[in-house]
Amino acid sequence: MPTRGLPTRAGVFASIATMAAMFGVAFLAPAGSGAARPDTQTTEKTFEAECEVDPGGGPPLEQGPAKMKFTFHAVVPAVIREGEEVNFSGARAEITLPKLWSDGLYVFGVRSAIGKETYMEVDVSGATPTGIDGFRSSEYTEGLPIEKRSIAYETEPMTFKAPTVGGTEKEYSLGPVLAGKAGEELTLKLGTRAGYESGIRTVENQGLQSWITGYRAPNFEGGVAEDRYGDRVEHLRTGCTAPAGVVLIETEIQPKATTTTTTTTGSPTTTTTTTPSATTTTTTTTTTTTTTAPAAAAAPDAEEPTVLSPFVVDASEDKGSYKANSTLAGTRVRTDLKDVASAITVVTAQFLQDTGAKNASDLLVYTPSTEVAGLRGNF
Repeated sequence: MPTRGLPTRAGVFASIATMAAMFGVAFLAPAGSGAARPDTQTTEKTFEAECEVDPGGGPPLEQGPAKMKFTFHAVVPAVIREGEEVNFSGARAEITLPKLWSDGLYVFGVRSAIGKETYMEVDVSGATPTGIDGFRSSEYTEGLPIEKRSIAYETEPMTFKAPTVGGTEKEYSLGPVLAGKAGEELTLKLGTRAGYESGIRTVENQGLQSWITGYRAPNFEGGVAEDRYGDRVEHLRTGCTAPAGVVLIETEIQPKATTTTTTTTGSPTTTTTTTPSATTTTTTTTTTTTTTAPAAAAAPDAEEPTVLSPFVVDASEDKGSYKANSTLAGTRVRTDLKDVASAITVVTAQFLQDTGAKNASDLLVYTPSTEVAGLRGNF
């Protein structure tokens, strides 16, 4: 077999994610690859919004409303308690233009672009405030920056990742929101107000709003193309209307933690128990002075048990091996492969590295019950 260059792990997993869903092949994240910690959980939502370009976009873009694809990621605390201020860290978004718009920008001569995702209407329930801008944060007060430092013609629609600064993809914190009462659902849901109107097109602070400015020359020097005379090709301002029922984040609010503190100093002995509820806090102090007892010897610190999340597969034990021991496929919780009734093919990170697989075609020649056509295929 010819020798191939080894791809990066991130590139491999991105290129074969769709194949995994189609063929039921389970992939284990390499140790230290950013898997969710036991005290958090990740969320990812993909949806299509109907979008319109402001007048002046040019003939190829003036074709009426078109579908723009959005993918939103965030990290959600595993437990959110009553009255807690919550920030959803690790937030980021991917925005894919309609194919017609991507082709139009290239035909116009656009070879680099900058822009911002300026507004995403998010309705909040079970917390305050009742609405937030999903594209703004303390880090990015004017919206999420996006850029493409070099644009070549592609058969796939153009995708921007927000925030991106200086050619580097970043993350931001969504929030904060103040959790309401225990037992309620804290929900962040896309607002459905129209982001554009006929004749006016974009509407401020409604729906999803963004802008992109394209330039003739690729910019390799800093990631932000200068607005030189004659260099700017196109400035697009888009407004989008989200579909109904898109829930970005949903989790149940838990009661406040109950704490008990006991202090012993010979005599008297004071015990304070605090049991918070939604509306009241009760503190009881009992003091006994009839007997004098020496201070009890402090109990040795017991080692805290390690609790493993049933939703996280740790591949550290499989590092450097083709053999995997556990999976999330089949049962949706961490399960030993020997206990899974379904027929599952597991591909580890070591196998991907050794075979140099860059895409689904490279990998499926090695997996059972799959066929690949072509010169490098197996039939």
